[in-house]
Amino acid sequence: MKKPKQKKEPGSLERQLLWNLRTNVNPQTISYYFVIVNDSREIAEIKERIFGKFHSIDELKEVPSEGNIGGLPYLIMRFNTFNKQVGISEIVSAYNGPVKKDPRLYEREEPNGFDNLVTYVESKLEKLVE
Repeated sequence: MKKPKQKKEPGSLERQLLWNLRTNVNPQTISYYFVIVNDSREIAEIKERIFGKFHSIDELKEVPSEGNIGGLPYLIMRFNTFNKQVGISEIVSAYNGPVKKDPRLYEREEPNGFDNLVTYVESKLEKLVE
């Protein structure tokens, strides 16, 4: 069943869930990356539904927005899991809105890797407002 498309006001940002995953060799884990764009109360509920899809979560890192982009706050989070890969259908079921896989959503292998991820997300969201 296709989800209804939300109408976007000019200069606003669409509520959405962006995600990606990367397999790590040592230790053998999967890193999941999420950006939740929504109202603050909804962000907390969506985060809990995402966590519910996994048996174990390790090395959680979160960066909440310091302000709003396009009128909405957002949360960037990354965590590792040792269990099997969670399928897209399970991720989509965690959110009743647009869900998009973003292959560029990952922590760069540099000293400021997570900071570069945050910069990428902020830039991407600002472009979506334009």
